[in-house]
Amino acid sequence: MLAGKMLIVASADANANGIDAVTGQKIWATGLGNANYADVVAVGEQALISCTSGQLYALRPLDGGIAWQFDAGSPLRAAPAVGDGDVIYLPTCDGSVMAISVEP
Repeated sequence: MLAGKMLIVASADANANGIDAVTGQKIWATGLGNANYADVVAVGEQALISCTSGQLYALRPLDGGIAWQFDAGSPLRAAPAVGDGDVIYLPTCDGSVMAISVEP
């Protein structure tokens, strides 16, 4: 996900990284505790990252800080989808799809 000049990527090594898109320099790293196999998705001014632990994280792109998180109760291996307004759809590994509101 590109936010201004910051590229946000998450990986199977349980980290999210903020990389300067111009220089390629890593600016920050945030430990997520579990692997991520899905794309990072933008919602408002936050980066959404789903993890195999069942956690959905909303990170601040400039510093990698966790703005909020949500426990889906089932592993997440696909990217969330952002609907109209403030709805986020989470496909879980147990076959369900959850709809949650975007946190402020």
